[in-house]
Amino acid sequence: MEERLVVSVTDLTKLCNEFPPLGGMGWGFRGQADANWQLLPKAGRPEFYDSEWDTKSGQLSRYRLPKDLGRFNAWRQKAIAFCPDLPQNEFECLAYAQHHGLATRLLDWTHNPLVALYFAVRESPNSDGSVYAYCNNHFFLDTERGVLTEIDEVVVFMPRPVHRRILAQSGFFTIHPKPYIPLKPEKLRKKMRSFTDTSENLIRIRIPAALKSMIQAELSDFGVNHLSLFPGIDGLSEFINWETIRNNPQ
Repeated sequence: MEERLVVSVTDLTKLCNEFPPLGGMGWGFRGQADANWQLLPKAGRPEFYDSEWDTKSGQLSRYRLPKDLGRFNAWRQKAIAFCPDLPQNEFECLAYAQHHGLATRLLDWTHNPLVALYFAVRESPNSDGSVYAYCNNHFFLDTERGVLTEIDEVVVFMPRPVHRRILAQSGFFTIHPKPYIPLKPEKLRKKMRSFTDTSENLIRIRIPAALKSMIQAELSDFGVNHLSLFPGIDGLSEFINWETIRNNPQ
């Protein structure tokens, strides 16, 4: 996978001129706190997948059917007690469940690279973070007539803002019908400036661990912080805690 390095917010904004969002039909971004983590939906992790674990090799030896849609349906039956306005649309409801912590086959992305950078630097201070730039030609648009089980390849899903965090984070998703398979780069099929016919559609941008704290402070000065990305009382509390620690270094 092609990899770049950034050491500041300005570095990233300059670099991302190469990755135009094109109104949501171009590049998207995802931040991960550890550059060694694979691009896997939460439902693809061993603890959430119906599989056999080979204790000798430490590998998943055989996959059975995913558990995630059954888990989602069970969640949906009970969630109505807490969320009377739960989305009726299956895809939008899955996005809603994702933002409330359920392990699903969705992977979060954003159209805003600074949002991705925030998620890359806010945790794991001893590990390099990463921002992934991703461009997928496959879009799933007809959610009214579509069925989750009919999707057989990784597709981009851009829901309505059924949860305010989706709007605050400029969010969208990829849907992974086989959530245990990490997302891998493919040949870029769209003609874009600064890219050749052999360019790939997935690029990793590395952020050194030593710079995470500084970059998080820079982002907050630009208005990208836990309060802006998680609007509500929980986001406010997390932001005030972080700001207190920032202003009282040990």
